[in-house]
Amino acid sequence: MKIYRTFLTPQPEEIIAACAAGHSVCVPPNMLDFATGDVASFAGYPTGNHHQLVKASEARLAAQQGARLIIAVPSIISGAMPGTTSTGIHEPLMAEIVLLREAVPHPTTLAIMIDTQKFDDAQALALATVAKTSGADAICTGVTESRPHSHPVLASVLPVIAIGQSPECAQDATIWLNTDINSAE
Repeated sequence: MKIYRTFLTPQPEEIIAACAAGHSVCVPPNMLDFATGDVASFAGYPTGNHHQLVKASEARLAAQQGARLIIAVPSIISGAMPGTTSTGIHEPLMAEIVLLREAVPHPTTLAIMIDTQKFDDAQALALATVAKTSGADAICTGVTESRPHSHPVLASVLPVIAIGQSPECAQDATIWLNTDINSAE
């Protein structure tokens, strides 16, 4: 499993030290100038409550600054996806992901956050299927902590990226965004 040290509220010197030690890092977009090597970043984190064009611009800028993995938080996370009802979220989600994919072409990996704390397995699976159809490369299963029992179901559609402090949250995941920056991992 690939592990990224994930800095949600970092100081520049923390990022610089982690990169100097050879760690892969995941940092907020405004901290990319301090990161080197294998770098990931977010777009629309943590709420997804940004305009879609702002998220697409944030994702593109992160990729241009060297991020190899972009984890985008769709509007569905905050419940603020325009033009939706409780059952009509697939088309707006698809449009948002297509826009993000256009902003972040391959070889940059585009992951879409589907919070498994908010959605049950059936809902998350349906959203993951939409994400795959729309051009996403992976699914991130949480905003701050993943629910590992959802990973096998979602891994049947796309690779799973887990987020959290304990290795248990990353069970059956391909990538772990370790938010415990003091761990030995």
